[in-house]
Amino acid sequence: MIRFSFPPILALLACLVAFGAGQAAEAPKFALPVDCSPGENCWIVNYFDSDPGPDARDYACGARSYDGHGGTDFGIRDLPAMSQGVRVLAAAPGRVRAVRDGMPDIDVGDAGRHTVEGRECGNGAVIDHAGGWTTQYCHLRRGSLVVKVGDEIDTGQEVGLVGLSGLTEFPHVEFAVRFNGKKVDPFVGLDRPQTCGPGRATLWKRQVREALEYQPLVIFNSGFSDATPKSEEVRRGQHHDPVLAVDSPALVFWVELFGVRAGDRVRLRIQAPNGEDLVENWHTLEKTQAHRFQFVGKRRRNQSWSPGRYRGEVLVVRGAADTQQTFRRNDEVEVR
Repeated sequence: MIRFSFPPILALLACLVAFGAGQAAEAPKFALPVDCSPGENCWIVNYFDSDPGPDARDYACGARSYDGHGGTDFGIRDLPAMSQGVRVLAAAPGRVRAVRDGMPDIDVGDAGRHTVEGRECGNGAVIDHAGGWTTQYCHLRRGSLVVKVGDEIDTGQEVGLVGLSGLTEFPHVEFAVRFNGKKVDPFVGLDRPQTCGPGRATLWKRQVREALEYQPLVIFNSGFSDATPKSEEVRRGQHHDPVLAVDSPALVFWVELFGVRAGDRVRLRIQAPNGEDLVENWHTLEKTQAHRFQFVGKRRRNQSWSPGRYRGEVLVVRGAADTQQTFRRNDEVEVR
């Protein structure tokens, strides 16, 4: 057996070189894993759960997560967007370690959680980035995966399409990061001296981190309808009428929100073409919800609606007067 010995200083240098190489491998910088524009046609629906106990807390100490969630969920607007195809992209170069395809795109709320037991990720892929780092992409569309085990893949290369497979109720991709098998929040990385906020060096590329600025609440979808809308109908792309008839039986303004909290005050109103309020409603929320669907409307009496542009507005007010936050979104419909 041949033994090698190093003088103490050389041994120390060898260790430092090895440590430096390990550190370089341990610090991937991830690109956006979805081909979309954050805040315009995709949104972070749920963040990584940073709370070690039964409660849920995102990296900013907000409530935009749920207990045990080990990834970052990027949601798209609705099923028509999913049908058109939104590409899921490799966030960093690596080798494909595992894939699964063939699971149907079904709302688990309808099918039941038992139908995906043991396969909660749905259709997806795992990419090995070396140095102990892997990324996982879950809930992809059935038949959309374009990679196979063993493929070398580069940053930005297509993996598949956003879908509705596995344990999910809306089209999105869950992006999960692991280091040596342990889940890691890409907004935090491996080193964070404080309890709240990002780590010293997040795992996102700089431009991605800027695009993914933390949003405590997101108003991501709204529209008008001439009938009472249902959340599942909106998810299918209905109730986005750009024009309504003057003899429509009702005028209804609806909105979808991510990340509402108990105590939030939500105002919905519709303004007539002359600027007067057609209907207004304030509602104080009793519980924290990842997703909320809400609407306000008015039925037509005997006379027709006045022609012109009607404006819908949602306002969410959070917190006491000294720490108050407000969130707004407006939408319009032409009545003729």
